[in-house]
Amino acid sequence: DKRRYMVEKEGPRHFIDLDQYDSALIFPFPIPLHEYLQHPQNDFEHHGILPWNLEIYKYRLIEAFKSKKPEVITKISAEIGHYIADAHVPLHTTSNYNGQFTNQVGIHGLWESRLIELYFPSFEFSFRKAEYFPNIEERLWTDILFAHSLLPKVFIEEINTTFEIGHTNKFSFEKRGNSTTRTYSKAFCDRYYAKLENMIENQFNQSVFMIASFWYSCWIEAGMPSLQRENIPLKRKHFKQLLRN
Repeated sequence: DKRRYMVEKEGPRHFIDLDQYDSALIFPFPIPLHEYLQHPQNDFEHHGILPWNLEIYKYRLIEAFKSKKPEVITKISAEIGHYIADAHVPLHTTSNYNGQFTNQVGIHGLWESRLIELYFPSFEFSFRKAEYFPNIEERLWTDILFAHSLLPKVFIEEINTTFEIGHTNKFSFEKRGNSTTRTYSKAFCDRYYAKLENMIENQFNQSVFMIASFWYSCWIEAGMPSLQRENIPLKRKHFKQLLRN
């Protein structure tokens, strides 16, 4: 996320405003990258290119696996993980990404930060074994479209919760470090999170599955190379060391 402010055109790689695209680009099935690049509506800067960016990263990871360079594999895999996680956040699929058009400013951080902070310890993880998808980028489109379909509930239940609990009880002040910040109150979050009916937990679990499946599919597409470094198998401890570095 910090790279978005340092690298030109990095921002659009994290989202796609499906409500701003011609339906011909998305249905009956999203057009591939090479066709999108030639389409007159390919407004990278304003509407986002998240799924097409992952199509590019698919080939980068395949080549990284072929190169058998752990540092390159780990770096690209981590970047892919971030983008895929973004793809499972409903608010990364709309131009109303922060409720700025519906008088719900702040809902983005509420959904993907505040609620995670409060309820992550209670998540039930249902991690599934990674699967091989011959067209993993197409499979990701299914998840993106599903995330987009969750938006009505995201917005409507925030409005309902605000109405029920009242504006005066919607926010509270919390001390963090040496500063005091205004944030959504625990009472508001409890009610809103309950209305979402495990949406965030489910999207979290699905994103983990798709990240693992993306890595696995790219490894298979690369010919299932044996990942060796100086004749030493690249085991979990080596990945941990690379991540620490």
